[in-house]
Amino acid sequence: MIGIKVISEMRPSRRAPAILVLIGISLLGLVLFAVLPMEWKFVALFINGLPLGLIWGLVFGFLEGRRTTEVLGAMLSASFIVPSGIVKSVAVWLMNAGVDQFWMPAATGALFLPLLFVSVYCLSKLPPPNVEDIAARTERRPMNGAQHKAFLTRYLPGLSLLIAGYILLTVFRDFRDDFAVEIWAGLGFDGDPAVLTQSEIPVAIITLLAFAALVLIRNNR
Repeated sequence: MIGIKVISEMRPSRRAPAILVLIGISLLGLVLFAVLPMEWKFVALFINGLPLGLIWGLVFGFLEGRRTTEVLGAMLSASFIVPSGIVKSVAVWLMNAGVDQFWMPAATGALFLPLLFVSVYCLSKLPPPNVEDIAARTERRPMNGAQHKAFLTRYLPGLSLLIAGYILLTVFRDFRDDFAVEIWAGLGFDGDPAVLTQSEIPVAIITLLAFAALVLIRNNR
């Protein structure tokens, strides 16, 4: 709900700084996770998770409203899926190297900070949608409260079905994602960090093809 308001009202020039601030807050949550006593670690997880819930919408804001949005969205989805396995592989590698289990999340996040800065800089340099993009997809503008209400009123039935479907798929994927290490250990791959990355590649390919196929839909109005 926070993302619906914040992301839809945010001006394009503020997206890149917002991504860096939110990731910084999330990383702070991981540091707190390492230092807080066990009974308060759930607070650190909340601080870590809440900002991350806004990242997809902010990143996708750079890509929406273009004739190639479906292809770019497919690439973005794949970039979320495969790195999920890579991050787990790095985490297992760090723990095998002797990093404390409670410091491992913060250490993993810190390792990827240089790549984050480069990626956000590249996003900020993307040109806005051109005239042909706007003609095909309409112009994306920040929305106010009245526009939110009008949009929801017009598309509520379809949005309700989409949201329900996304919730079911998200719960399924989160369960698989959160317990991937344990699942693979139970299958006999304990101590093999590479399997966490390799298992995500077929998922990324299928998702990439499915999302890219949406570009075949020409009428978007």
